[in-house]
Amino acid sequence: VLDDVSVKYDDQIVNKPISFKVEQGDRIVLDGKNGSGKSSILQLILGNPIDHTGSMNLGSGLIISYVQQDTSHLKGLLSDFIEEHEIDETLFKSILRKMDFDHIQFEKDISHYSGGQKKKLL
Repeated sequence: VLDDVSVKYDDQIVNKPISFKVEQGDRIVLDGKNGSGKSSILQLILGNPIDHTGSMNLGSGLIISYVQQDTSHLKGLLSDFIEEHEIDETLFKSILRKMDFDHIQFEKDISHYSGGQKKKLL
């Protein structure tokens, strides 16, 4: 539950207070202009120290998935990525093929993938 939460940068509030409650199975989207605090609110929910007003209460057993915006750190071969993250290679490649990855992309350096393709890896 977020109640009247606003993010502050250098003691300046950047968004109107927001309040919402997420129930089991819910999915949410934070929408807004660049610099409006969306990523910072997500970082706050993830437990990172973000200066803010309002209150937040996270339930126990909460599972949060977050795909970061910056994918510039993704480099190297897909096989190296799979090994580094201890992923089942057959299953992972099968999932990627269902997300429109061609076999030839499995051999390309990840740094040459599009931004959308890199996010699918995450």
